[in-house]
Amino acid sequence: MATAIYVRVSTDEQAKKGFSIPAQLEDCRAKAREERVDNEIIEYIDDGITGSILERPSLEKLRNDIRQGIIDTVIVLDPDRLARGTSILLILTEEIEKYCKLMFVNSDYNKTPEGMLFYQLKGIVSEFERAKTRERSMRGIKQKMKLGKIVRGNNLYGYNFNKETDMFDINDEEAEIVRLIFNKFVHPDPCISGPNMIARWLNEQSIPTKKRVGKWHRSVVRRILCNSAYKGEFIQNKTDWNGIVRGRDRITPKQKDPSEWVVVNIPAIIDPAIFEIAQDKIQVSRRLYAGLNKHKYLLSGLCRCSECDRPMRGKKVSRKNKVDYYYYCKCDVEGSQWGCGKSIRCSDIDDIVWNQISQLLNDPDCIEDTNILEDNILDTGYEREIKRLEKELSKIEQMKSRLFELLSTPELVEDVRKKLIDVTEKQTKLLSELECLKKEQSDFDSYQLRKDRLKEVLKVATEYYYGKRMGLGIDEKQHLVRLIVKEIRISSYTDVEIITY
Repeated sequence: MATAIYVRVSTDEQAKKGFSIPAQLEDCRAKAREERVDNEIIEYIDDGITGSILERPSLEKLRNDIRQGIIDTVIVLDPDRLARGTSILLILTEEIEKYCKLMFVNSDYNKTPEGMLFYQLKGIVSEFERAKTRERSMRGIKQKMKLGKIVRGNNLYGYNFNKETDMFDINDEEAEIVRLIFNKFVHPDPCISGPNMIARWLNEQSIPTKKRVGKWHRSVVRRILCNSAYKGEFIQNKTDWNGIVRGRDRITPKQKDPSEWVVVNIPAIIDPAIFEIAQDKIQVSRRLYAGLNKHKYLLSGLCRCSECDRPMRGKKVSRKNKVDYYYYCKCDVEGSQWGCGKSIRCSDIDDIVWNQISQLLNDPDCIEDTNILEDNILDTGYEREIKRLEKELSKIEQMKSRLFELLSTPELVEDVRKKLIDVTEKQTKLLSELECLKKEQSDFDSYQLRKDRLKEVLKVATEYYYGKRMGLGIDEKQHLVRLIVKEIRISSYTDVEIITY
C-alpha cells in the first residue's frame, strides 16, 4: 500500500499567493513525516486545472488507484486544493474515506458534527472566493476588450498575434490565401466553386493550414468565409462558457445576446463589400442548390456498403456518348475518410429493391407463402453486431494476457497499469452492450412478431400505393421505399440486404 499526495494549482496568480506546486509538495511531505508515514509516497499533480470540476487527469488517476486498493492514505494541503465547490468536495471526501484515510495539512479535519460543519463551511467560503475571483477577472477582461485589446481567440488564420500590443498583425502569406478563398467563392470558375471544392483545391496545392498539420476541410473554409474579422471586425464576448466543462466530448457553448458582444477593429484583409457578397451567397446556397440534381436516385440516402460500412452516394458516370448512374462507395467531402471505391449500377439495384417492394404492395398476404422474411428483408442486424462484439472481446482478452506478462518489467509497470485500467473499462462496456443486445434479440427474434410488424407498415404503404397507382413517378416510388425500408446493405449485384423498419 502507498500514501498519496495530491496537489493542484489552477493559475499563475495562485502560485504567487503561496499555492505553488513545490510549496504544496514540501508541506505535504512534512505532514507525512510528522505522521510517521514509512510506506511509498506517490505524488499526483494537477497543474493549471480548476478545482471546480471533477475531470482532472491526476485526480482521476488517484481515484482509480484508490478504488484498486493501491492507496491507503491521501494527504492534501487544504480542502480547496481538493475541490472548489462544496458538492464536489463532499463527493470526493466520501469516496476517498470509503477506501482509505484522508488528511489535510492546514485543516484539523475530524469526522464529528462540529468537524463536518467547519469542513463544509470552508468549502462554501472557497466556492464564494472562486466566484468573486471570476467576477473580478471577467471585469478586467471586458475592460481590455473595450480598450480594443484581443483577449481570446488569438489563433486566427491570416493574422499573427502581437503579445506586446495585444493586437493582430496581418500575416502576408496567409492573408493571400484568405483573399484567394473569398475570390474563388465570390467569383467561381467551372472547376472550383463552393467550400468543398475550394478545400480540395487547397489540399491539392499543398497549402498548409494554420497549425501546419492536417488537411483543409470544407467546414474550415466555410468558417473563414463567415468570419467578420476578415473585414476588420473581430467579435469578442460572443459565447458563454460559464458552467461548461471542457472534457473529451465535443461541446457547444451558449451564444450571448448580440448586445453583449464587443467588436474590436483590426486590420482588414477583405474589402467589406466583397465580404457582404460572400455572406449573401452563403445565405442562399442551401436554397439554391438543395435537391436540384438533374437525376433523382430512388434509393438516395438508404444504401450502405456492407464491406466498409460507409454510405453509398449517387454519381453520374459518362463514357464516350453513354451516361450511367451508380451508387458509389466513395466520400466526396474534402477532409473526410475515403470509402472502399465500390460502385454498383443504380438501375440494377433499383430493380431488385422495387420488385421486392411492389410484390409486397400488390399482395401483402404473400408474406404467408414466401420466404421473404428469411431473405433478410427484416434482418435486424443483431447477429452481425453480436459477432462483432464477441470478436472485440476476444481481442481484449488476448491484449490483457500480453499486458499481464509485461507487468514483470519494472520500467513498464506504470504504463501497463494505466493501459490495463483502460482495457478493463472497455471490456466492461462491451460486455454490457453484448448483454443488452442479446436481450433485445431474444425479445425480437420471433417470426410471428416480425411478420405482424411488417404487415402494419405495409398497410400504410399499400393505401398510399393504390391511391397513387395510376401516376407513380420517381417521387412517389421513393416515398414508398422510405416508408418500408430502413437501410440497404450492398455487397454485390447478387448480395443485397434489405433492412425494413
